[in-house]
Amino acid sequence: MHYLTLLRFLRGYKDDPKPVEKSIEMLGKMLTWREEQKVDEIVATVLPRGDEFKKIWPSGTHGFGKAGNLVYVDRVGQVEPSKLTGKNGFSMDEVQRFHIQMMEGVNRQKELQYAATGNVKYKNLVILDLDGLGMGHMGSKFTGPMKSFIKIDQEYYPESLYQMVVTNAGWVVKSLWAVISPWIDPITSQRIKFGQAHLEEFIDIEQIPKFLKGKCKCEKCLETPFIAGYDPPRPDLAGGEAGGAPAAGSSAAPAASASAAAPASSAPAGQDAAAAASAPQPSA
Repeated sequence: MHYLTLLRFLRGYKDDPKPVEKSIEMLGKMLTWREEQKVDEIVATVLPRGDEFKKIWPSGTHGFGKAGNLVYVDRVGQVEPSKLTGKNGFSMDEVQRFHIQMMEGVNRQKELQYAATGNVKYKNLVILDLDGLGMGHMGSKFTGPMKSFIKIDQEYYPESLYQMVVTNAGWVVKSLWAVISPWIDPITSQRIKFGQAHLEEFIDIEQIPKFLKGKCKCEKCLETPFIAGYDPPRPDLAGGEAGGAPAAGSSAAPAASASAAAPASSAPAGQDAAAAASAPQPSA
């Protein structure tokens, strides 16, 4: 188990009356789930029809936020529900495997960032782009997968969200939000902001995709490795040793490709649950 995973669970249940016991309980459930779902096999497998799924549901990592958090972009408004789970589409099991592979890929990139900089950034920024969202997204072909994703993320990947910015939200969002919000933890919902104006509050314009009026240098956003217009801030490692942030063009490649890498096998030497609980908080 990676140090950042342990840290997320300890932080995620710190307000429970018995935080350590609760963290251990939920870690156990997560490990059982990983074994049952064969998550390590999913991570190491090139899933069938992956390119097709990527076109139906465009998403991927895209640089870093101002505080150093990895940015993940999800263009849910571009999803065509009839192609996703309709005739000749994907089964719910297949959709969930793609989502698990994506979550593991994003975590892997944060682990690489931590290894390169010593900077504890276990949460990521999410841009949820709703451009194209319509009434077709109100049916079970779309809400079914979304509900399953939320359940997976909250139970098995807690404390992963630093901030979410929802862009291109139209009138239908109010109806969709009424359907989805009961499944979302209240603390998580406080980290969600609506409106493109919030993007530059958390992300420099060179890190924002072109389709959201940013000034990134991608040839095709979310399809090719991200190339930043500058190097992200480089925090000092403990002990005063200069640390370099991961190269934007390598560590921030689309999640689908990063997910093929094997997860880190162990936590840094000497770090245990007590050290994890007292580690520095990321900027918030």
